[in-house]
Amino acid sequence: EEARAMPQDLALPVARISAVRDRLAAMGTTLVLVPLPAKTDVEADRADLPGLSAALGERHGAFVAALRDAGVPVVDIRPALVDLARDGQAFFATDTHWTAEGAAAAAQVIADDLRARGLAPPAQPFTRDPAAPEVFSGDLVSFVTSPALAPMVGLAAERVTPIRAVAPASTDLSAGDLFGGIDSGGIALVGTSYSANARWSFADSLMLALGSDVVNHAEEGRGPVRPVTDMLADPAFAEAPPAVVIWEFPVRYLSDPALWDEEAPQDGA
Repeated sequence: EEARAMPQDLALPVARISAVRDRLAAMGTTLVLVPLPAKTDVEADRADLPGLSAALGERHGAFVAALRDAGVPVVDIRPALVDLARDGQAFFATDTHWTAEGAAAAAQVIADDLRARGLAPPAQPFTRDPAAPEVFSGDLVSFVTSPALAPMVGLAAERVTPIRAVAPASTDLSAGDLFGGIDSGGIALVGTSYSANARWSFADSLMLALGSDVVNHAEEGRGPVRPVTDMLADPAFAEAPPAVVIWEFPVRYLSDPALWDEEAPQDGA
């Protein structure tokens, strides 16, 4: 997916995202768009196609710039992920997804940005609680061999320790607090499997970085657009919209010709 040809004209995705921004604004909700850079871009030092890495980095920069020109609030997490990749691992070696460390680095940048914009709710002391370590076969292994044979060709199993955010015992996490005004919280997250899969700990890392509960509307296997469409169509969301929606949007999906087709399922992990 990262190697597919990218459209030269970003007018369509920017227009569609701007329309979502406007629809949310009519509800009193601020949209914050978080473009997720490509793995081949962030992990360029470990990739074998420097031309592709450079092109994906340029596309990320152009997407961020086009969104800002359109007045869409954007958080650029790429510098934090590139910094992490120099000495650590922002993405798994045999998987398309970010590590728990990569997700945490992105979450901190987003939290800092929301505070700078005056969009973050009052922080509460959430507790970081590591879950049991997990071992899994990366989703890219199937392009080479089977999970059972992967170790024989040097593709070791991936290991991750998910992080869980534990709210203070005194916190009232009723629906009214979750979807109320900025003073009572009201942070929602929507996006792809990078946000939906608890193994990567992104939603929990956001809670820890913000000191606030986050309502997660992300879905796996449906791309970045369909979960937003479903969220906006939910009567409960319309009745009690949050103050802020964080939309995690992988840049690689810009290459998907069916991205804006609401009737077609999105590809991706």
